[in-house]
Amino acid sequence: MNKFLSRALNHNFHLTKIKRIDELSLECNILQRDYKKLVSMNNNQYRITLLSSKGFPECRQRIIRNKAFVLGLFIFIFLLYYQGLFINEIHIQGLEHLDENQIFDFLAGIGVSEGYKKVLSTDEIKSNLYHEYKDISWVGVSYTGNKLHIEIVEKVKAPEIIPMDIPCDIVAKKQGYIDNIITKNGTRVVPDDVFVNEGDLLVTGIVKKINASGDEEIKYVHALGEVYARTIYRFIILEEKIEYLKINTGKKDYGWNLKVGDTLFDTGKIFVGFDRYTRVSSKIFETMIPLPIALYCAEYSEIEIETRIKSQEEIEKSINNQVESIIKKNIPEDAKISNKDLMFSELGNIIKVEIMIEAIEDIGTERRIENI
Repeated sequence: MNKFLSRALNHNFHLTKIKRIDELSLECNILQRDYKKLVSMNNNQYRITLLSSKGFPECRQRIIRNKAFVLGLFIFIFLLYYQGLFINEIHIQGLEHLDENQIFDFLAGIGVSEGYKKVLSTDEIKSNLYHEYKDISWVGVSYTGNKLHIEIVEKVKAPEIIPMDIPCDIVAKKQGYIDNIITKNGTRVVPDDVFVNEGDLLVTGIVKKINASGDEEIKYVHALGEVYARTIYRFIILEEKIEYLKINTGKKDYGWNLKVGDTLFDTGKIFVGFDRYTRVSSKIFETMIPLPIALYCAEYSEIEIETRIKSQEEIEKSINNQVESIIKKNIPEDAKISNKDLMFSELGNIIKVEIMIEAIEDIGTERRIENI
């Protein structure tokens, strides 16, 4: 055995991890090219057994033996790649006055629509939207796999300032019940306690007077005045009576998340033995071309769910905070709240609060008198 081993080393065969099993046998690692030479040099003097084979040649042989599997894998990757070339969904957010359907029609006209290929870059889509819609102050466009996200911020239109020498009316800029109108110039046309809609005429700049000869004379003026109305706001908020607490048990497990396009493969759903857990993922790598693929290392922490019944004081405090937040976001600062009603109802664990707020505010806005 030693003689045979010496001959192999003398022929510069690359032998590593040589391990003697007993007096008549040993194990070692050898390159594939040297293995064939070793067999031919043996001349049937010793029994040479190949225990395992690794490396590219063996991988190549496995590929050759599993042609159907490899072909199917390539077809699967190609289909994923081909699918990634198309837009499956378009999501537009941030619209206030612009019509969403018109924007979808415009996008389709430039080749951006659900089911279409991604022919335009995000910068090109932005440029087209800016060029078409002058009321857009900012637009963000991004792709997430096959989803196209468009976020639009519209310009805030300042109220038109009409010069004092141009005749105008005062009209309602929102619905409400007229509470009081202070007319400084022009003629009031609606009494108190009348409900008006947006655009209704409140104070006209057309003034009719009887002249010295007894004839009616029409004069056009710039209407001035303050129009106070009772406006009604309605909101609904929901509050849970039971609070669900997530308690970390301290047990952890680890896994991998593979995201191909919009599809996420989460090993935690298969191998992690926790019924409830939180997941924190750390990105290992991400590619966008030719196919969006991202690999994450995920840490799973086991949690237990405990319930706690909120006290009446906590519920009332939470509801009051929500009401204050709603008032701050939706009611003008210069409006005076004249009435606030809260109606409570319970639906199992949920407390439903219907809010009606009555505010006194100036709803008048100027509008030019046309066709003079």
